[in-house]
Amino acid sequence: MALLNLLFGSGGTWLDPLLPLLVLALIIWGVRRQQLPAISSAVADSK
Repeated sequence: MALLNLLFGSGGTWLDPLLPLLVLALIIWGVRRQQLPAISSAVADSK
């Protein structure tokens, strides 16, 4: 919680509204990258 406070309560800079979106985008990108090989191998297995 202290880390979230540090990140999102940094005094209202221009980065503040963008930071949660950036974090979310990074998380989604990371998850997609992990899922892609699994999906492609599953497709290859089902043929």
